[in-house]
Amino acid sequence: MPARRRSAARSRGTRRSSVGGPTPGPSSPTTMGACASLRRASDEPSLQEGRKKIEPVQGRDASCCSMGATHPRARSAGGPSVSGSGSAAAPAGRPAEVVELRPGKVSPEALLTALREGHPRAPALLYDAFADDVNRLVWSLLGADPDHDDLVQVAMLKVLRKAKDVREPGALKGWVRMVTINVVRGELRKRKLRRALFVGGDAVDPDRFEAASADPERQRLLRATYAALEKLPADERIAFTLRVVEEHTLPEVAELCGCSLATAKRRVARARSKFEKIARRDPALRARVAGEGGGLR
Repeated sequence: MPARRRSAARSRGTRRSSVGGPTPGPSSPTTMGACASLRRASDEPSLQEGRKKIEPVQGRDASCCSMGATHPRARSAGGPSVSGSGSAAAPAGRPAEVVELRPGKVSPEALLTALREGHPRAPALLYDAFADDVNRLVWSLLGADPDHDDLVQVAMLKVLRKAKDVREPGALKGWVRMVTINVVRGELRKRKLRRALFVGGDAVDPDRFEAASADPERQRLLRATYAALEKLPADERIAFTLRVVEEHTLPEVAELCGCSLATAKRRVARARSKFEKIARRDPALRARVAGEGGGLR
């Protein structure tokens, strides 16, 4: 092959994406110590054990993922193809743009394309992208719950089965959180029914609070906070937790809960009022709530 042709072939080689695992940032502080403790507890390394039990069916490794064929719509439109190595055929006069699937950070566009094409590594990459977020969100909503690992697994299985149907790549993360919230909401409603039928007991697992922190004072605070949240209706509890603990905006709470903005505001306000009343009667929470008339800020 002439030198000019070899140089041109090298210039069309695959562009490799950078590899790096997800690094969720810490939540910003809040004026209420109880909810600040909840956010800190949700990021404890010891609480990440749940995700180890949700290994995707296809397995995981550190090798580069290979696609058998490029996406037909990408080829016909001249857009990016999904591949593991080598270059894709490009329309005449246009350079080939190859998007590699590698463990670590994968763009939502490439991930959805791989899922729709049935690539065997796509479930593992989907797991890597969202398992930590699902694990932390379940902790935020339920605390040290004995069913934590099972609920994370249920949520991830639903995500793995349905993610390919998400149309907009930019909506993928929010959709995953909505799936997780719906799983938790269903569980809270089942528990309410079981309590009404005098079946089942306390959902809080003290051993998990001890794993969350070695500080006895913080353990007491976590127990008291989630004991108070247990007394709230499921919809109000979820809206309140998303707003105060997860620090979502009210429009985001409405979107994640699948309700109107006005409904989200009402749920948060009702939960806030009920939580304050409960907290003021609890010695562990009383000092963490703002002074009389101030409420939670």
